[in-house]
Amino acid sequence: MDWPSLEARAKRWDGVKIWKRACEAGMEHFYRGFYRFGSSYEHSDADDLVDLVIGCTFNAMAVLTEILVAAFKLSEAERIGKLRVAFAQLGVKR
Repeated sequence: MDWPSLEARAKRWDGVKIWKRACEAGMEHFYRGFYRFGSSYEHSDADDLVDLVIGCTFNAMAVLTEILVAAFKLSEAERIGKLRVAFAQLGVKR
């Protein structure tokens, strides 16, 4: 990873609202469906929306799983094992 380059690119987003970021990335549906409700844990309405946030989170994980299964071209038997390996590698420094 070229961290200095990534950090320089990330600075372009300083001061840009998250909604605008989502629009620029073509991900407005994720903002509406997940971020807006998922961020409720940080706001005062968290207790009122727990069931909704759990549902949105489950849906996000299902979508992510579908993407990974398609990207890795996994068969039914390979899915769980390869996904565990892929998730285990996230954030690991080499």
